[in-house]
Amino acid sequence: MHVAPFTPATISSPSASARIANIPNPPAYKGFDTGNGDYEINTTVWEAIGAATAAGGSTIPTAFGARPPDVSKDRTACTADTWSFWLLYIGPVLLHNN
Repeated sequence: MHVAPFTPATISSPSASARIANIPNPPAYKGFDTGNGDYEINTTVWEAIGAATAAGGSTIPTAFGARPPDVSKDRTACTADTWSFWLLYIGPVLLHNN
C-alpha cells in the first residue's frame, strides 16, 4: 500500500477529506476495536478516585515525582509528569473494577 506524504495541501484539499470520511471501517489499532463497555465513570466514583489519589500522596516517595493532586477537583494542577505517573501507577489500581 502506498501512503502519500503529509503536506498541509493534501489535508486541506476537499478530495483528501472526502477520502478520509468515506473509509467504511477504519482498521483497528493492533487488533483492538472500539469496545462495547460503558466507559463513563460516575461522578461520585470519580470524586472518590480523586480523594484516594490525593490521600495516597503521603505514601509515595518524592523520588517518584511531585505529590499527585486530587484529579477530580483540579485537573489543571496536574503536569504531564503527574498525569504520566497517575496513568501508569495509580490509575490502574483505582480504576480496577470501576
